[in-house]
Amino acid sequence: MTIALVVGGLHMDLIATSTTLPTPGASVTGQSFSRSPGGKAGNQAVQLARLGIPTALVARVGSDPFGDEVAAAMSTNRVHTSLLVRDPDVATGASTVLSAAGEYLSTIVPGASAELRRTDLDGVPTSVEIAVAQLELPADVSMMVADWAAERGIPLVLNSSPLTSAIDATTEATVASAHTVAVNRAEASLLGQREVASAADAHLAAEAIEVRYGVEVVLITLGAAGALCRHRAGIDYHPGWPVRVVDTVGSGDAFLATFVASRLEGRSIPLALERATAAGALACTRPGALAGLASSEELDAFQSRGPVYRNLSRGSQPNVAKRRSTHRRT
Repeated sequence: MTIALVVGGLHMDLIATSTTLPTPGASVTGQSFSRSPGGKAGNQAVQLARLGIPTALVARVGSDPFGDEVAAAMSTNRVHTSLLVRDPDVATGASTVLSAAGEYLSTIVPGASAELRRTDLDGVPTSVEIAVAQLELPADVSMMVADWAAERGIPLVLNSSPLTSAIDATTEATVASAHTVAVNRAEASLLGQREVASAADAHLAAEAIEVRYGVEVVLITLGAAGALCRHRAGIDYHPGWPVRVVDTVGSGDAFLATFVASRLEGRSIPLALERATAAGALACTRPGALAGLASSEELDAFQSRGPVYRNLSRGSQPNVAKRRSTHRRT
């Protein structure tokens, strides 16, 4: 029985790691290079499956060696791939990733992923309880997925990434159709129409996103500073976990998928946010996307360090430096 459906980009990540990121027109010397099956949909599907959530992936890859490799990686990680389409005409997508000092730049070439069609969703089982999508695909394809979910009454979790400054009407309609929207600091700045440099800024941006688009849950990741969740019952914030960062590729996908898995398992939003931030932090300690996605047992062990947690009532503003309290599970 499939509970979670992930729809979107599946491609090969080509990752170069260095101490600094190059500026336009410049080159830097790197320390390592690797390739890893990825794409936001692929990463999120694998993370859900590793946490024990029966997960199906709807995506397109080419009939080429990269397609063979990424399809095999999904199967190996217990993602249901019966809905994975091998496109005979378009090559598997790829992204070039430059990673340095906890930050990264990437160029995504969707390839076959961008050819996703409505008919690719025809075989989705009726047992699906939630759908997860991203903005890696063309805007009209993402909107098609949102329409499909709405027609079936399936809540849509939208990872509004990547997002450019030119937000068109189709992208806005896709965001507005979502139950949950997840963004990073830069994307929150665009959707919330205000600069997000701190947890307090994220609070205001999350409020603006909720009001403008009518979504029920807004998740904003803040890198090392943690993450914030605005929802109908209030605002929850969880600070970052101290880890040694190898690279941040896939950390946002680990965060979102773990939040979704935790909610499906019945955890409250505060506990789901705690677990999701732990997953995002753990993903930063290993190179590549799939290698950084933790199992339930690894998360349990990591969380046993004793996290710091704060709940913020609606209308208050986060002050990470001054207002922290210890959260004990009951």
